[in-house]
Amino acid sequence: MMDPYQISLTIVLLLLFALTVKVETRVLASGGFPFISFVGAYYFLFHGAISSYVGANVDHLPFPQEISFETLAYLAAFTGAVVAGLVIGVRLPLGALSRSDNLGVSLGQIRAASLLTALIMMSIHFSFYAFPVLSSLPSLPQLKTPSWNCAFAILSYWVLSGKRRWWVIAGLGLVLLFKFWLDSKLGLITPLVFTCTIFAAASLLCKKFKLFLLSLLLGTIIVVGNGYIKSYSRVVLLIDPQPHLYQFSPTFSASNILASFNAAARRSSHSLVTEVALSKTPEHVAFSDHNPVADAFLNHIPRFLWRDKPREVLGNEFGKRYKILQPDDNKTSWNLPWAVDFFIAYGIYLAVVVSFSVNVVIGIGVRWMSRRSEREIGFGIYAAVLLPLFYQESNFSLMTGNLLSLFVVIYLIHQASKAALNRVVKVTRANP
Repeated sequence: MMDPYQISLTIVLLLLFALTVKVETRVLASGGFPFISFVGAYYFLFHGAISSYVGANVDHLPFPQEISFETLAYLAAFTGAVVAGLVIGVRLPLGALSRSDNLGVSLGQIRAASLLTALIMMSIHFSFYAFPVLSSLPSLPQLKTPSWNCAFAILSYWVLSGKRRWWVIAGLGLVLLFKFWLDSKLGLITPLVFTCTIFAAASLLCKKFKLFLLSLLLGTIIVVGNGYIKSYSRVVLLIDPQPHLYQFSPTFSASNILASFNAAARRSSHSLVTEVALSKTPEHVAFSDHNPVADAFLNHIPRFLWRDKPREVLGNEFGKRYKILQPDDNKTSWNLPWAVDFFIAYGIYLAVVVSFSVNVVIGIGVRWMSRRSEREIGFGIYAAVLLPLFYQESNFSLMTGNLLSLFVVIYLIHQASKAALNRVVKVTRANP
């Protein structure tokens, strides 16, 4: 039976999603990068539609199948604050956000520097697979995923924004297939889905709407195939000999496909997780003593400078405190959406205020990156730094604790690329 409060929340989130789509059409028309509608889609799907489905159809849940009116009201207010903050952020009339930054460099040189930056970032990414020891070095692993996101975004935008030769498109396709194979070996679906999201954003930006729909379809297939990807990783490659998905076996049938989707949906029913937090805090579980915003700033301190820097284990601690995970499970990290993270740290009212403020800043960042004259590198940095924040499903400090560092690293690499190309041009002209 469907929960009336959950259905009501889903309808509210659907209306907010429709509003974000309307705002996004104006943003895209003015040359802005797509973001706000992706946030609206996240809240509608994960706090609304998927949670409604899970509560009514999925067994074996470690949390309630229904939400209370308090959770309905809180999530409606929280999502409204997110949307309002983003709308204000992307529409603030700040003239400095539209400043040209090419400093007289030709369009060809800018594009060449962006492509060189993409190749450098892609080399950094695949180096982690070729040399696994890099993942054990302090701070360096934080570049692994963003380097791919940046490189793929630059190349996707470059390919979609003009007519390219067939071998360029084929080359990008082969790299993409290789990347999918590497992530499938590890049983990871989130990087695969986010790669599809980057391509969807590039398709919207370049007005390639058929490719946008194709990327959404591919992302959906990956999510539905969650069980098969994990089975390939665990059974075929012997990473873990036993599949751990409830009522799933790796044979193609309607029941197994449904079980595969249910396994992904079970961890994506964020309104039900919010219900756990609101129903138990502070009567049964005390408010957390962490500060998401302060922790995000502290996370920017590199580990090689702070040898005793605490590791991010909030997802595991939350799962055990609220009895979603077993007390002896020290490995699993349960997704801690921003709505829950802010609530257990700040309480209901301050959580809404902080969410609004944070998303105003994010909106300003999206607007600023959208207004850069160097479009390819702007979109690349955006995909690496800000676009992941539309999916507000992990604790805030984990998702935002290296944004400034990433921006600085990518920016410096791009400036070095421009300087190197300028040097080559000068030498070439001096020696015709």
